[in-house]
Amino acid sequence: MAAAFNRTTGLVHFVIEPKNSSILIGEPVDAKIDFGTALRDGKDFQVSVFSGKPAFSPGSKTDQIEIITKLLSPISVEETSTIRCVGLDHPKEVKMTVPDLPTLFISEDSIDYKSELVTVVGRVAENVFEADAMDYVLGFTAANDISARKSQLAQSQWCFQKGFHGACSTGLVLASTKLIPDASKVQVRGLKNGKVLQNCGTKYV
Repeated sequence: MAAAFNRTTGLVHFVIEPKNSSILIGEPVDAKIDFGTALRDGKDFQVSVFSGKPAFSPGSKTDQIEIITKLLSPISVEETSTIRCVGLDHPKEVKMTVPDLPTLFISEDSIDYKSELVTVVGRVAENVFEADAMDYVLGFTAANDISARKSQLAQSQWCFQKGFHGACSTGLVLASTKLIPDASKVQVRGLKNGKVLQNCGTKYV
């Protein structure tokens, strides 16, 4: 599945209302276009429709070309079994000591937010050698990582602060490893109402 996807540069889930309310998947005709900016500015952009539906099994490119009217998350809720996060990735900011083993957790009152790069694992992986790790990666997308700090600090389980509905919105595009061959060199920005609040490389997120 990952190998088939990586023949593309990136995939998007979308609808073309009112012509068709069904969810489609496809590859942008122009891989260089900024999809979010184009939609925000009301610009049309074309997508080559694929024969499949889910991101994990998109099928192949068809001759059908459509203009997106509504862009959806590249990975649907139904396709997302688990979102695993690595905690304490910015220890100096929170004045905590980095643990010897990574702190993993699964992703309302006092809310924090942070832009993240998401690695989408495309197939079951266990005891994988580091050199083979990228063979299991379906692609990358962006996420808005939301944390309810009051819930976090009230008890020892981090799941409560990250696990509420809407805590980890993703999108807009599922970019393949062909488009992003080295995820350690990606620049991540976070904006609120047009103001840049975060702008750093992935080594810091």
